[in-house]
Amino acid sequence: MSKSQIYHENNQKTFEKLSNGGVDGIITSPPYNIGVERNDCYYDTGYKDDLEPNQYTNLRLSEFREFDRILK
Repeated sequence: MSKSQIYHENNQKTFEKLSNGGVDGIITSPPYNIGVERNDCYYDTGYKDDLEPNQYTNLRLSEFREFDRILK
C-alpha cells in the first residue's frame, strides 16, 4: 500500500493489506449503532446501523483487534 494515500473501501479489505506493526496511528469514528439511515462518504447508500447489540460489539471488537495488530 502507498503512504499518504486514501483508500475508499471496506476497512476489512484494507486491514488485510496491512502488515503487522505497519501503522503509526489510527483516527476512527465508528458508527454508533443508533438505527439511523446513513448516506455519507463512509457508508453505501441506505446503510442502516441497527445491529443487534452482540453483533455490534463483535464487529467493533474485530476492528479493534486489527488495530492492535497493525499499530506499531
